[in-house]
Amino acid sequence: MHPSLRQRLLLAILSVFIAAWIITTAGAYLDSRREVEKLLDSELEQVARALLTLSQHELAEQLKSSAADNNRTLDMFGYDQAQPGAVAKLAFQVWIDNKLALRSSNSPSQQLAQVSSGFTIFDSADERWRVFSLTDERPHITVYVGQHFSARDDLVGATALRTIVPVFLAVPIIALLTWVCIGQALRPLNKVAERVAGRSSFDLSPIEDPNFPTETKPLIDSLNRLFGRLGHAFDTTRRFTADAAHELRTPLAGIAAQTDVALLATDPAVRSAALMNMKTAIKSMAHLVQQLLTLARCDSATSSTVFSAVDFSATVESTMQQLEFTATAHQIKMQFAGHESLTVEGCAMSLALITRNIVDNAIRYTPPGGAVNVEVGERDNRVWLRVTDTGPGIDPAQRELLFQRFYRGAQQHISGSGLGLSIVQRCVDIHGGDIDLQSPERGGLSVLVRLPKCHVAQPARGVVIAAAAAT
Repeated sequence: MHPSLRQRLLLAILSVFIAAWIITTAGAYLDSRREVEKLLDSELEQVARALLTLSQHELAEQLKSSAADNNRTLDMFGYDQAQPGAVAKLAFQVWIDNKLALRSSNSPSQQLAQVSSGFTIFDSADERWRVFSLTDERPHITVYVGQHFSARDDLVGATALRTIVPVFLAVPIIALLTWVCIGQALRPLNKVAERVAGRSSFDLSPIEDPNFPTETKPLIDSLNRLFGRLGHAFDTTRRFTADAAHELRTPLAGIAAQTDVALLATDPAVRSAALMNMKTAIKSMAHLVQQLLTLARCDSATSSTVFSAVDFSATVESTMQQLEFTATAHQIKMQFAGHESLTVEGCAMSLALITRNIVDNAIRYTPPGGAVNVEVGERDNRVWLRVTDTGPGIDPAQRELLFQRFYRGAQQHISGSGLGLSIVQRCVDIHGGDIDLQSPERGGLSVLVRLPKCHVAQPARGVVIAAAAAT
């Protein structure tokens, strides 16, 4: 089970907080230790100077008379060394003429340091000491004041503990408050989810709410763009379904009528004619269904269509060879001119569909004995395909309508579905190209398709209508 966004945020925030807390605490501990050691060293020095002054003025004679008594101890600071916690107190020794004259009850009997002045470290049998030594040459009095390192560590630990414990106790409270705050901050996302979940399957309107925070705007914009694409796809599907049903109704009705004629006819000639009409209608409907399926595939193509290097000249020539039989049956002469090899980055199937539909339309609308000329070339880093026929041409006022689905213009007597140029337009749009419908000087129609050699994702371009030859 994957952790929720709230759990991830909480874990991230607490991790950063704890890491910062550890680093800050470590720095504070080291700084506190330095300050405590400096303070305690100052205390050792002050006590040593006080002892030396006291020894010089008031205890000099007493210390000399008792110098032989090495076991004499004295509590000069008013506390009982036998009490618990005495390890944290200071220990001292007073030496006169290299003889122990006086010591505190918690100091060892051996000399605390081997130096006569300054700070040093003394290791006894059971403890390590920090010792400050001070000497007066007349009379020769040396004072040693020491403190256990464990006492220093205890003091530093107590200081650090007073800093760490409150923060440690605050972690659960901070975690709880962070959890609540994250929940409040994520409420807009929950609101978006509720808005989307509460919609009907037909509601693709944009999500709009001025109270949404700025951070949710990319998500909402992406959802709105998705709704827009879905709405466009649904509209295209509904329009396609309605158009297909309308166009299929006529040939189906014709087939049904001819079937009735064939079943009721008693004259063999009438029955044969009805069957031939049925065959023609079925052939026409098969072509229409094939074009509808092709158009559906083109409509579903997106920027995710796989593009690769395609030999455009070879694709055009191969498609023309497939249409050679149809051209011969219509007594149409086809000619091809162009580069031997012309590479373009595109979809091989779509490029073949462009050529097939343009050339097929030219063959259908060119009278017997006419010609269809096909040319390919390259200019300004773009490849172009021009198909010119010797047919009746197209009225300039109707050219913009030719790319509408099922529109067949004035030549209604010629068989077709009215989808050929719609398929061409869609395939050209996929490649980011454009189409020109031109009127050659000698008559007929010239269709010019321009495609970029390198595919660049871009919005579909519209149809360009031109009255004169270009490129």
